[in-house]
Amino acid sequence: MFRVQARAGQMIQIFCGSEWERDEILWEWVKVDHKTAGRRKIKVTCSSTCSLSGNFNYHWYRNGEYKTHTDVAYTVLDSTNSSHEGSYYCGMYDSSDKWHLSHSVCVLGKECWGVTYTPERVCALKGSSVDLSCSYKHPGGHTVTRSVWFIKEQAGAEPVDVREDEEYQGRVQYRQSFQNDCSMRITHLRERDAQTYRYRFYTDGGEYTGEPGVTLSVTDLEVTVSEMHQGRKVLRCSSNCTLPHNPAYIWYKNGQPVSNQYSNELYLTDRTVEAGSYSCAVRGHEKLRSPAVCVFDQNSCWSVSYSTQNICALIGSSVDIHGYYTFPGEQLDPQPAWYKELSPADGRVEFFSNRVNMNTLRMKHLRESDSAEYLLRFKAPYWNHTHSSAGVSLSVTGLQVKVEPVPVTVSEEQTVTLMCSSTCTLPNNPTYIWYKNRQPVIHSKSASCSVAVVSGVVSYSCAVEGHESLLSPPVYSPRNTSAVIIPSGERVEGDSVTLSCSSDANPPVLTYSWFKQRAAADAPLTTGQNYTITNISSQHSGLYYCTAHNQLGLHSSTPTSLDVLHSAELWKLNAVWGAVATVLVLAVSLLTAVLCIKRKRGAERDSDIQTPDPADHTYTALNPTTMTSDYDTLQHLTDSPSDTYSTLNPETMSSDYDTLTAVHPHGEKRRAPEMKNENFYGDHNKPDTVLK
Repeated sequence: MFRVQARAGQMIQIFCGSEWERDEILWEWVKVDHKTAGRRKIKVTCSSTCSLSGNFNYHWYRNGEYKTHTDVAYTVLDSTNSSHEGSYYCGMYDSSDKWHLSHSVCVLGKECWGVTYTPERVCALKGSSVDLSCSYKHPGGHTVTRSVWFIKEQAGAEPVDVREDEEYQGRVQYRQSFQNDCSMRITHLRERDAQTYRYRFYTDGGEYTGEPGVTLSVTDLEVTVSEMHQGRKVLRCSSNCTLPHNPAYIWYKNGQPVSNQYSNELYLTDRTVEAGSYSCAVRGHEKLRSPAVCVFDQNSCWSVSYSTQNICALIGSSVDIHGYYTFPGEQLDPQPAWYKELSPADGRVEFFSNRVNMNTLRMKHLRESDSAEYLLRFKAPYWNHTHSSAGVSLSVTGLQVKVEPVPVTVSEEQTVTLMCSSTCTLPNNPTYIWYKNRQPVIHSKSASCSVAVVSGVVSYSCAVEGHESLLSPPVYSPRNTSAVIIPSGERVEGDSVTLSCSSDANPPVLTYSWFKQRAAADAPLTTGQNYTITNISSQHSGLYYCTAHNQLGLHSSTPTSLDVLHSAELWKLNAVWGAVATVLVLAVSLLTAVLCIKRKRGAERDSDIQTPDPADHTYTALNPTTMTSDYDTLQHLTDSPSDTYSTLNPETMSSDYDTLTAVHPHGEKRRAPEMKNENFYGDHNKPDTVLK
């Protein structure tokens, strides 16, 4: 059953069914045919979630007044007729004479377009975030194609989306929490964000800009001091615009909250006890404190305090540590500096101060070793103050998935609880994201979730929303399970063997189980990582496998084969291998002998060729006196008058070639002629002395 609001504000109940039974819902609405939207003739239909049978009369209302009725579920409007402009809804009687009304839809006219800002003026604190709320409307049948928030509009040019303005990069979000919502959020407000913002939307039938827009004022808090009679003082926390929702105020003395004071005024009467430095903030924005003022005694106004004394942050994330300091008004601005356990902080830090009396230490890419106490100290002429017995304790933690409880036995019908834990309490009640096989599956405010035990490989990890890249190490069911037989090689009856199972699992494997494959059903053998069989026999031959279990599931190894031989079979096998080895040795020996013989004969042939014998007929055939006619051409070439070959004539060749006659077929060895010209080189061409 649903309840819808009729035109007079009366809530009526609507049901439907094949016989208008009261177990189904009839939801009626007016729908403009988008194909006719923006044209002269516009078709408007009275629609229902139910499939109605029979004849019905449809009654049509315009701007709350009855207009006409039809026996079909639609009517046609003329967009050029001003009398057709307005909002429409339809009504009908069911078979039980019960009256049903649809909701109203604006179809034609200027009143169908609009943007409403709620409120039109907004006051927000510097450094805070603000939501500029609005809603829009347009004629039925049109579809919004684009929308922008903008500040300035230039004639003849499209307005610049505020998200694309360099001043707002990364600080603007468009939000739509309901239909026709057009709200915008601006974060980390600056004083120059004080502007008038307007919303424009575009449809397939036109565009519309909401005027006059929403005006944003950005303010800081300020403490003013007024004198009262008898030396008393009144402090007022003020802003230059009216903050919304009538906020509660928090007062601080030397950085510490003053209890039971929530008004924007604070009365001080005892100058001895209440002397010090005072600042104020708005509840919910405690970090956005006003500048401090010193009251009564100047020497009581030195202080250092922190927004929190304990911070928990994730490994790999960034953290801001805010420190507040006060000092007498007549002093020059001090020089604040951060220290880690009273030693200068390392270089992975950033310091900035965007508010009076506040200094921020920002640390990026946190490591576990960054867990320490951090203190803010400042220096002023003749002063070096910490004014705090303790600084800020930073704890850096990683996420870890714990599996609870730990079942003794594991079955697929069980469920187990996973807990995303850290070594310290993370701030702001974070939302946890659970991942199965590295895919996000659950978003939950709870740090725990229940999962089913599986047969197979599965992994789980967790992260915190906003830090999705900083996943915990995964927990997973057993994987890479394998079974091996020790020792390897052949097994003979009477030997002993050990079957060993290994698996990768987190949390570690709880139990290992051993099985032997059989035709009917696999036989369970024992539990334990190792399974030892002594005095084995042929009956132990077969396929064995193991199963690894942890809290998340189980995984089985591939079967490994155990073969057990009889002693006689081993003797026969050894004999066969011995015969094979003998044949191989003989074959290698024979091949070696053949190669040696071939190598020896080849060497002898080489020797015959390289040592010529003068009496050998092979060479005497070249003797000019005995050569046959087959070599007459050589003699002819010798007697050739050609210059090219004349140098080879023994009668005319120079002494340089006498050495060629040293090897003569049948003559004596001739002595090389002596050098007739001793100064062959000349004085300047004589070879240099060779150093020995």
